[in-house]
Amino acid sequence: MTTKHWIWAATTLAAAAAQAFADGSRLPNQDALAVARGYAFVATADDPSAVYYNPSGLALQPAGEVAGAFVIAPSDSYQGTGGKMDERGGTFVLPHLFADVPVAGLALGVGLFEPFGLQTDWPEDSGFRNIATTNKLYVTSGALSAAKQITPQLAVGASFEVEHLSADLARGIGYTPGDLLSYDGNGTCEGWNAGLMWTPTPENQFGIMYESRANFHLSGNLIEYPYGVNETGTGSWAFPDHLAFGYSYRPTPAWNLEADADWTHWALLKAVTVTAPTGLITLPFFYNNSWYYNFGATRYWKSNEGRFSASLGYSWSGNSVPDTYYTPALPDMTRNLVTLGGSFETVGWKLSLALERGLSTSRTVTGAIPSPTGQQANGTYYTSFNALDLTEQYRW
Repeated sequence: MTTKHWIWAATTLAAAAAQAFADGSRLPNQDALAVARGYAFVATADDPSAVYYNPSGLALQPAGEVAGAFVIAPSDSYQGTGGKMDERGGTFVLPHLFADVPVAGLALGVGLFEPFGLQTDWPEDSGFRNIATTNKLYVTSGALSAAKQITPQLAVGASFEVEHLSADLARGIGYTPGDLLSYDGNGTCEGWNAGLMWTPTPENQFGIMYESRANFHLSGNLIEYPYGVNETGTGSWAFPDHLAFGYSYRPTPAWNLEADADWTHWALLKAVTVTAPTGLITLPFFYNNSWYYNFGATRYWKSNEGRFSASLGYSWSGNSVPDTYYTPALPDMTRNLVTLGGSFETVGWKLSLALERGLSTSRTVTGAIPSPTGQQANGTYYTSFNALDLTEQYRW
């Protein structure tokens, strides 16, 4: 493989790891109750999905199981010098499963979920074919949690996590018509999270959760068509740590109002070094830290048939990727989300449904570093989406 080909390969590999975790691909949609409240759940976490949102919440609830699926239909488009075009990513179904059970004075929980992912598929005539064409990135996480109520006011919990990243990426090379560089790689790493719940009075509850950074080591095949290149490519990247905290106000048992903030330490990703046969290749990213701000309200009431709830929520998230290093592989931009949902509960069983709308927003990129063949990601990107989350819960 020539030096110029390894530069292409390393760039693609680095984009895989970095964009896999940019906030544009984050999937906090792991429970219909949390989604309906605009993800304002870190100080509530009152079902087994606490494994994901705040493991200390497991200590404050009876044993049970949550199983569900999140369905999302994103819509992305691009307006540049060559006109406007639509991304063809499609609709995605992402399952999640959580369960908890008391054992020897502890609440133990397990979870299987996908916290990052989705895919993009840009047309061949996009104008940035040599930057991005088809990209698929999924992270699957398995977690084992333990929580304990220390006092009537304080509960603590922690999780051990194993995360698997799968990347299937493609982009044009740009030296001959129709040439293509593709990378199919996988990596596994370990991580952890920890949280606490403090309830000074029945009306006020505080939650905090910290998730550690983790390091992925990707290994896979690099193929350059039609140049006959098929070699192994490797690289390591840091997964940023993040901190979430929230406050839940419950003026009566019929109401739960919550506000959360969630900070992701993206600034740790400055530059990535890839080892190639021709030597070390350093690739700049220099991302920015980013925030989620979540607000939600839930109203509960009872009837002869069972217990009902209705929720509304709003979430704002900022972008992490500066214009200079922007890639349309997974468009990253500021997002405004509105949510609503409801639940019905009888003895031992609950069904919850949430609807989510990502309001139309746009980002104009200028000054993006061009590809070696001169193509740039400059232009205006538009995004919106509709999503549905359905969760079925059992109590043991």
